[in-house]
Amino acid sequence: MEIPENSDSKNCDNKVLRLKKAIYGLKQSARAWYIKVESSLLNLGFKKSKYEPCLFMKCHDDVKVYVAIFVDDFFVFYNCDNIYKEMRSVLEEAVNDNCSETYPYQQKNITDLHGFVDADWASCNIDRRSYTGYCFVLSGSVISYESRKKGTVALSSTEAEYMALAEACKEAI
Repeated sequence: MEIPENSDSKNCDNKVLRLKKAIYGLKQSARAWYIKVESSLLNLGFKKSKYEPCLFMKCHDDVKVYVAIFVDDFFVFYNCDNIYKEMRSVLEEAVNDNCSETYPYQQKNITDLHGFVDADWASCNIDRRSYTGYCFVLSGSVISYESRKKGTVALSSTEAEYMALAEACKEAI
């Protein structure tokens, strides 16, 4: 980042500049992005779920639309093709659609979910704790993973594997 051109750069040694926009990578940028998305969806007539802050719903007669937000991805579930066309036209106005033609997004086809888990027993020479890891793959893409050193010491390789499997099962659920 650089000091703005219109500021007095000679006297900026002991000053702090205030950001008026969120910048990608800063802690508050995710919150600023969520507030923008939330207000846009509420303006389009969506209602926010009481139980999940990243789930928005729009129901009218038999037509239902659900929008789930995960980080910077939108998952749209609907039961009417006209609603899909309407939402797409609204999004095309807000976003330059050329990038989606050049770089198509992966479609979430119905495929099996695969999970992988592994542990090594007492591999840390200092405290004899195990390293464990798991990952889940859906449609050929990793959707969740973790790799870390366990907080407790396993007494056998079987126990280390069970501990890793328990963590993976919690994530799967």
